Amino acid sequence: WFTARTEFGESLRCLAAVGDARAGRTDRGTALALGLTALDEAEAFTSRGLLPPPDLERLRRLHRTSAFLPPPARGATAAALHDAYLNLAKEQLAAAVEGGEAGSVALHGLGKVHAAAGTTIADARAKARTYYEAALAVAPANFLAANDLAVLLAEEGRLEQARDCLHAGLRHSPQPAMWNNLAAVHDRLGQPQLAQAARQEAAALERRAASSPGSVLPTHNVAWLDPRSFAATGRPPTDVQPAAPTTAAPATAPASKNVPASAQRPVEGWAQRPRNGILAY
Repeated sequence: WFTARTEFGESLRCLAAVGDARAGRTDRGTALALGLTALDEAEAFTSRGLLPPPDLERLRRLHRTSAFLPPPARGATAAALHDAYLNLAKEQLAAAVEGGEAGSVALHGLGKVHAAAGTTIADARAKARTYYEAALAVAPANFLAANDLAVLLAEEGRLEQARDCLHAGLRHSPQPAMWNNLAAVHDRLGQPQLAQAARQEAAALERRAASSPGSVLPTHNVAWLDPRSFAATGRPPTDVQPAAPTTAAPATAPASKNVPASAQRPVEGWAQRPRNGILAY
């Protein structure tokens, strides 16, 4: 995951630099740096839940991020400060690569890496969620990010939010995997009729794909590019695959030997392999 995280991060820096060079400004690079800093500094509040507000305020003032946020409410909790930092990170990361689908793909890739890293990365799940949300802010049609964000939300028991996230993704790209995931969420919400309807939609799309190749996006492995080649692509292909491994670029280059297996899990697997009653991919 370390290599993948490094390469995706470098891809974001390349894309931000290209955007700044074209505009003759430095806004994107600044936004990227601030977004990454906010993510790192948010870690400070994950284990500070028992600190009194005055101590939290002193800690907040030590951070660069605090200068870009409004003063917190009196007696703000560690959780509230953590959420404020993550929200700023999402906004700045999206601003760094706005206007291009390639940036959304890279942000989604970073989300996948952090989701797969577990406890290896501090505050990994919150960071993964932030990257997914930023990817969707850049490109709402990125149904892979919508699906993977729904994975995290469902695993955390936030089922209504997971359902809404899947609905948003399906409006942009009705994929069988997402319909099946939606069915799993409806099951957990105690809505068997809606779950059955979602499974029927998935089955109908799969039948259509079998009878008319190309009517539903095919599944195939997508190669990884080095950051320089990735940035040079400009825009990724429109046929992003619904069950392919996390990718930073189209499938025209040889796959990197450094791609970790944990970052290559199929998107739709979480609806098919429940783990202790929790939907997991």
